This record gives sequence, structure tokens and C-alpha cells, in this order.
Amino acid sequence: MYKSFEDLAVKDEADLRDVSRVRRLYWKNNYGLYIAAAGCSAAGLGLAGLAVWAFFCKFSGKPMPVEVFRPLFGVGAIGGGMCLWMGWMFSKELRLSPLGGYLEKPSDYVFAEGRIENADYISDGKRSSARMSVKGRFGENGIFFEDFSPDIWSRSVADRGEEEGLKPGDDWYSEKGKRVKLPLPAWVLYSRKTPGWGVLVGIPAATAALLAAKSKK
Repeated sequence: MYKSFEDLAVKDEADLRDVSRVRRLYWKNNYGLYIAAAGCSAAGLGLAGLAVWAFFCKFSGKPMPVEVFRPLFGVGAIGGGMCLWMGWMFSKELRLSPLGGYLEKPSDYVFAEGRIENADYISDGKRSSARMSVKGRFGENGIFFEDFSPDIWSRSVADRGEEEGLKPGDDWYSEKGKRVKLPLPAWVLYSRKTPGWGVLVGIPAATAALLAAKSKK
């Protein structure tokens, strides 16, 4: 989830393709997945080790009552399997990232002009987990999604048609006409193998600077 528009600011073609900039975006987007993959894998190995230990103790002649063996082995085998599967799924998600793929083999990826078209507020009731889920398009049928902090997005961007119905006393009435309206120009990165799906990789520097200034008010 992006918490700053400056991270996406692109000045020119060289800046857009700059490997160090793409690497920063990759880590900002995926450090949580690395933590989740490592945590689940470690827990899975630990639980699997518990199952192996219980099995060894039970069938190596050491005394272990059935009522002790079954829960130890069950928790170790089932829990370990589930954690290892989750760790593998998180790792798979990392491997699918166009940002990571571009860092490994740039020739397999394409930068394209796109546009951010709409955003939806998503929350499970906790402010810490709330986000703006942004959707955009590129090319003929390409689509991309991204998450932004609700605080910076709501202060900076007005969805199409959002301000027409604002009346004195409404939450955003004081900002009527001051926020940037959708759609927003953007740059997208996609794999040649999956041209219909991409990832947001940049916003023109002038637009990003305007958004950043409004988000800090």
C-alpha cells in the first residue's frame, strides 16, 4: 500500500525505467509478503519437526501414550502442512510480481501508458486495515489494481461525480473543486506473457507533485 505519491513520481523515460527506482517500488510493495512467507515457512518447519519427533518417539521403543502421540503428531503434521502451503503461496505471489520480474529480465516486460479510473474505500471496521483500492486500465484490455492510504488519497483525489452532490456541511465540501479529479495519467508495467494484467509503476512527476502537495494539507 502506497503512503506517498512521491514514490511513484516519474520525470522522464530514463526515470521510468530506472532499475533502482523499480527496486524501491518492489520492496515497498512486497516486504510484507517476504515476512509472511518466511514466518509461515518457519512455523511449518517447526511443526513438521514436531510431527517427526513424535513419530520417532512413538515407534523407536520410547514410551509415549496414544493420547499424547495423536495430538502431537496431528498438530505437527496438519499444522505444519498448512503453514508450509501458505508459505509457498506467498512465495508464488512474489514470483508473479511484474516488478520483481523486470528486475530479473527487463526484456520480458513492457511499460505502457495507462490511467487510474476509480477507487473504492475498503475497511473491515479497523482504521489500521483501511485502504483505497484503486483500479485502472492500459492498452486495449489491460487492467491493474493498487492500494493507497485512505488519508493521502481522499485529501488529494476526487472520484468522477463525487463533488457534484456535495452540500454545505458535508465532510468534503470545503475541498470542493480543489482536489484532482479522476482519471489520472499513470505508467504501468506488464509481462509480455500476460499483457492483460499489469502493475502501477509511475505517475507523471507534475501530477504526483500536485497530489503530494494536496495530501499534506
